[in-house]
Amino acid sequence: MGLNAAARLTNAGTGVKKADLLRLPIDVFHIVRTGPTKHPRGHLPPDPELVEHIKLHGIPCDERRFVGKEDGDRIELIGGCRRTVAGLVAQAWLQKHRPNQAPLERDKRDPEGPWVLYAEVELREVSGIDLVLERVNANVSRGLPDSPSVLAAEVKAIVKMNRGAPDADLMRQIVAAMPRGVTAGVVSALSLWDNLAPELQARFESGEAPIGLLVPVMAARAEEREALLTKLLASGVRTAKGATRARNEEKDKADPWARRMSPRKMRAVADALTDEKGTALDDRATSDAALYVACGLRLAAGHDVPAVLKQLPKAVRREIEAARTAKKGRAK
Repeated sequence: MGLNAAARLTNAGTGVKKADLLRLPIDVFHIVRTGPTKHPRGHLPPDPELVEHIKLHGIPCDERRFVGKEDGDRIELIGGCRRTVAGLVAQAWLQKHRPNQAPLERDKRDPEGPWVLYAEVELREVSGIDLVLERVNANVSRGLPDSPSVLAAEVKAIVKMNRGAPDADLMRQIVAAMPRGVTAGVVSALSLWDNLAPELQARFESGEAPIGLLVPVMAARAEEREALLTKLLASGVRTAKGATRARNEEKDKADPWARRMSPRKMRAVADALTDEKGTALDDRATSDAALYVACGLRLAAGHDVPAVLKQLPKAVRREIEAARTAKKGRAK
């Protein structure tokens, strides 16, 4: 029977402590900075406030466990990049100014050497796209979703590894891993993040603009995006659906007939022109024109088509059926 993860790491000299989770010195954590699965926060400088916190209290773990995968004698980090970067800075300072005392611990790999910081880590057997999805979800599940720029980097990494836009199944997996409110439309917009002007990126990064508005903003022409975003925010719009609703309301005010009627509206108009049997109302428009308008609307809405066709003259019915079944480009 093969060695488990703890045994393999112990044999490699990492000094694993027995616990429900693996407890390892933070210097075995490896942040991938190149390649398709590079960590999107690997280039960020240490957070000064986090460094000071670690100097006093050690690595924050509680409910924010590190997540990683085995990579030889190291652990490739999936979740915990910021804490690792800050922890290594804090560890160096502590070893110099307050050696061999808490929050440092004796290094099981070298009992006579400098003490080190330990952290708990959960191991995952993932790679490629699954690793990126796990990395996104690691922060979401802790209630600390990534910024739009980080999410965009993750989406672009997935697209690159997938060698193209995700299919429906992969898109569902991406959306499931993302923060609440990130839809398939937002994921597609995030893949185009680099096409967004820096000043607009900053508005999304700061939280001024909700991530849902990326969809209508990216759909607009580049020169119109800033004005559109400002207008949507001023109107209190927070989502892509809200932006669509606001655009439709604006069109309706300018011209109530500018928008195509939905099938539901078509049926409502047809019902207003006829009774429940489909015949023209005596107290409304009783002409043949009213009946034909109602039939046309019901046909367009796809409502009870066989019954509608029966009400029409045979010649009209034949023309409709011929046009409806004709192959593209062959209808007269």
